[in-house]
Amino acid sequence: FVNFLLALIIYILASFAYGDTDISASSLKDGFAIENPILTNIGFKTGDKVLKVDGEPVTYESDIRRNIIGASNVTIERGGVEKTIELPIDFLGQLSSSDDRTLFGLRQPFIVEKVMDTSLNKSVDLQKGDIFKSINGKPAEYFDQIVPILEETKGQTVTATIKRGNTTINRKLKVDQYAKLDILTERSMKQYEELGYLKIITKNYSFGESFGVGFNKFTSQIGSYFGQLKAIFNPKTGAYKGVGGFKAIYDIFPDTWSWPAFWGLTAFLSIMLGVLNLLPIPALDGGHVMFLLYEMISGRKPGEKFLEKAQMVGFFILIALVLFANGNDIVKAIFN
Repeated sequence: FVNFLLALIIYILASFAYGDTDISASSLKDGFAIENPILTNIGFKTGDKVLKVDGEPVTYESDIRRNIIGASNVTIERGGVEKTIELPIDFLGQLSSSDDRTLFGLRQPFIVEKVMDTSLNKSVDLQKGDIFKSINGKPAEYFDQIVPILEETKGQTVTATIKRGNTTINRKLKVDQYAKLDILTERSMKQYEELGYLKIITKNYSFGESFGVGFNKFTSQIGSYFGQLKAIFNPKTGAYKGVGGFKAIYDIFPDTWSWPAFWGLTAFLSIMLGVLNLLPIPALDGGHVMFLLYEMISGRKPGEKFLEKAQMVGFFILIALVLFANGNDIVKAIFN
C-alpha cells in the first residue's frame, strides 16, 4: 500500500511542479525513423506515421512505446493510405534479445550548424541554418536519407541542393573516405518545431488539476505494468528474456540529470515493487492474502508447520527470481 501511495503522491506533485511536455504524433512532418530490423522485417518503413496501437489512437509520441507492450497490431499511414501491421506474438521476446531495441525514432533533419575546420568542405559557402534537401538528385533532408548516399559516394564530389531562407542553392561537396562531410548539425527540438518538422505540446496544471492528472498517470502505469507481467508469464511472447536486475534498473535512468525523469522513474519503481509484493508468493503480502482467503473460505487456519514450509518455499522462489533477473543482465553483458 505504501508503495502505491508514494507513487500516486509523486505523480500528483510532479504534474503540478513540471507539467507535461510531449510531441504531437500527428505533427511529425515525414513520419518516424524506423531502422530496427525487427520492425522493418514485419513491414514498417521509415516515414510511416503511427495512428493507432491495438485500435487506440496515438496522440503523443510517448504513447507508442507505452502502448506497444502486449499489443497485437499497429495502424500506420504511408503515402496517405492507412495500413494495419500485425505484430508477431514473440515481438517483445525478439526485441529483448536484439542488440537494437529502438522502435519509432524521431527523424533528424540535416540542418547546418557549422563546417568543421578539418573538413574537406571548409571553404564551401555553407551557413548556419542551411537545410539539405537532396544530394545528386536523391532526397537528403534527413540523416536516414543522407547516410546511405554518402556510403555510395565515398571519396567523390556530390551536388547538394540546399534551402537557405526562401531560396534554393546548389553546392559541390566532397565526401571523405569514411563517408563523412564533417559538417556539424543543429539538434535543437525548438528549432525543429520552428521549421515545422514537429509540434511540441506543453501542459501546465494547477494544484487542483494535478490530482486528476496524477491519478490518471498512476492508474495508467499500473495497468501497463500488469500488462508487462502478463506478457512475462506467457512463454509464447518471449518477454521473459527482457527481465533484468540491478543493471537493468540502472540502465533506465537517463545519461543526463533530469528531475522530472528522476521522479517519474522513482514512481515507476515504487509501483513495480508494490505490484511484485502482491504476487501470491509466500513471504510476500500477496502470499499472506492468499492464506487469509483460504482461511475465510475454508473456515480453518493453515497449520503452523505448513506456513513455515510455505515461507521457506516462498523465500527460495524470491531468490530464484533475483538470480534469474540478474543472470539475464550478465548474459546480455557477455553476449550482447
